[in-house]
Amino acid sequence: MNSWILRAGLIVLVFASVAGVAWMSSSGLRTPYQYYSFIKMPPLVEHFVPGELVDGRTVEQRLILAPEALALSIPPESHFCVGVLVATYHDRQNDGHISLSVFLPDGHSLSANAVFSEMKDNRYHKICFDYPFEKLLPGEYLVRLESWDGKPGSSGTLWLTKHNRPPFSSRAVVDGEEVDGAVLMGFLARGKATMPVFSILALVTLYAVLIVVLLLALLTRIRQDAR
Repeated sequence: MNSWILRAGLIVLVFASVAGVAWMSSSGLRTPYQYYSFIKMPPLVEHFVPGELVDGRTVEQRLILAPEALALSIPPESHFCVGVLVATYHDRQNDGHISLSVFLPDGHSLSANAVFSEMKDNRYHKICFDYPFEKLLPGEYLVRLESWDGKPGSSGTLWLTKHNRPPFSSRAVVDGEEVDGAVLMGFLARGKATMPVFSILALVTLYAVLIVVLLLALLTRIRQDAR
């Protein structure tokens, strides 16, 4: 009787341990946010970088937000974000901050900061604002990116593409001068993600049950070999 209690306790312990590991490994599925792109990043066409975003350097891009882009089915209480393709020079560990400002058609402006050290090379980084998506208006937007403390040799940069077509209403402006390219960026809305609790729990349970079945089969084989 005691041996059965011991075995049952062992099975419960293994089941709980495996379920815990499976739950932690599924953390990537339990993201709190979901993103909806309403201005997509343009394609890469002869893309190039404008140089490091060091202290004092500015990059500006104008683009047009069309009414139909705002008519997409976006969940309520979503917030406005800007996605930018960033280069860090082969995953170099950079310092300093990047400041992103957006000037809206109604005269208002938004601003947020990001840290170069947290950015990976050639990744699409999302910078979000505490500004509701439903308040956005159609019209021309000016996006300005700059760094106030970046130093040569330890700053990231942006990618530019020669795909100069709508919704980009102009070429990029680097340090006050127009260049032959547009910033690789896009507009997104960030909404709360609906966590698939049932699916995650089902996967965790199935994973744990399979491990327990394999453990029981192993114990049975060991017992048979011992006879």
